Amino acid sequence: MGARNCVSLGAMSKPERLTEDAAQDAFAAIVNKGRGDRGVEDYEAASPARLGPERAEAWSRDGYFIVRALEDPAFCSAVNDAAIAQVRDMEANGVLLQTSRVKDGAFTIAEQNLSQDVENAEEKASKLYNLHRRGLFRDFAHREALVELLAGVVGDDVGVFNSQFIFKNPGAWGQPWHQDSLYFQFDRFPQVGVWLATSRATPETGCLYVLPGSHREPLHEHLPDSRPGANYGYVEIRDQDFAGAVPIEMETGDVLIFHSFLMHRSVDNVSDQRRTALVYHCGALGTKWRGVASPTVDWVPVCKEGVRLAPPEKPDRAPWSVRFKLGLGVLVFRVMGWFKKDA
Repeated sequence: MGARNCVSLGAMSKPERLTEDAAQDAFAAIVNKGRGDRGVEDYEAASPARLGPERAEAWSRDGYFIVRALEDPAFCSAVNDAAIAQVRDMEANGVLLQTSRVKDGAFTIAEQNLSQDVENAEEKASKLYNLHRRGLFRDFAHREALVELLAGVVGDDVGVFNSQFIFKNPGAWGQPWHQDSLYFQFDRFPQVGVWLATSRATPETGCLYVLPGSHREPLHEHLPDSRPGANYGYVEIRDQDFAGAVPIEMETGDVLIFHSFLMHRSVDNVSDQRRTALVYHCGALGTKWRGVASPTVDWVPVCKEGVRLAPPEKPDRAPWSVRFKLGLGVLVFRVMGWFKKDA
């Protein structure tokens, strides 16, 4: 890969590098805890009639399906602009944590590996979290066509609990093979991923790859990303044969709906274009969190008793509980760094 930007782990001093390694190991230990208790036995869609026979069959057989042109490209362009505006505001007014910024319950993760020197906030960013109460991001979560698909997969009572915007800038590394349910320490499964392509996704720009049918696998052990300088929080499956993997190429406005046990990864962006996506994670209302408090879990109902709900008329700021958990996570990360440096 080409030269890294100024926030690269490779440019850090040795104590800082060790702190990042310790944080990665600790993160992997936390997300693997209790994974054997998480399982799925029923792989059928909750309401095949709402999906149609082809999508219902694909969900059961493969663990995913693609809906072409669900969104208008103009809306996707507006979403991209809103995400850029938010990370620029956070760069100017947010609280700095390592290479991340925090503001009003939202936070960014910086990309550690880029192919060129960059200056703008959107060129440095990897992911932007906690969006689904805000503006256009909130509107998409309540879109009638999307809610109908979610009700078809999950059932009549559905909520969005996690959201992120992905900036896949030129040179950005892909995320290794993983299963999303590893990150979700809930009392029932599965959850559902919603991946809206807000730009074209190809193997050159760093599209997703999936392993069809792997949603029927149990949760595998995930180890810290073995690549030196990988983004914080990246873990990988190493005990699986991925020979049957297929690329998920998408046009702007296409949506991928996928099972939270489905094994998937993304590849490096070797193009000179940014590859962007808006990603939500959804599940059945009433699902309870049973692990370490997560600042990225914030339930917003979108469907009750089979009826789509309108977007809530509330301020865009995250609720106090999300901001508290995010602040607690910031404190834990800093304490980990202090103890490592003193060791």
